[in-house]
Amino acid sequence: MQFVVVALVLVACVSVLNLVLNLAVIRRLRVHEELIGSDRPAAEPVMLPVGEAPADFVATDVDGEKLSRGDLRAGLVGFFSTTCPACAQRLPRFTDLAAKHDNVVAVVVGEPGETTEMITTLRPVARVFTERHGESMTTAFAVHGYPATCRIDDEGTVLALDVELG
Repeated sequence: MQFVVVALVLVACVSVLNLVLNLAVIRRLRVHEELIGSDRPAAEPVMLPVGEAPADFVATDVDGEKLSRGDLRAGLVGFFSTTCPACAQRLPRFTDLAAKHDNVVAVVVGEPGETTEMITTLRPVARVFTERHGESMTTAFAVHGYPATCRIDDEGTVLALDVELG
């Protein structure tokens, strides 16, 4: 009889320990899910969907050169906002990817004077434009969230979204 009581107490202790460890693992997974979840792309695209081309536009880059829809070449396009924390997090990955491509266009959306840091980061790897939200390029690419990145073909048709993640 004494053996049965000892066995039951031992099983109860192991069960409680197992429960405590499982709860700790679940709590840890929730923390990781929140960290990873903040980096997931939005459920709906924040810009033109794949297969669509931007509307006509004319924009002037930070060096004073004009770009229109007809001037687009196959490459990468990225839109970043100075007020977007996710933009600051994804900017290094975008610049790493941009360094591997020939035609990269980056649009920094923000108030004059607030865009300098992003321009400095993007300029070595991209043709950089600045504008306020709703101006020519953000409207042409139907951008309504940041960061918004895509790969385009020679006609400007979107081939893939969120390319900096790939």
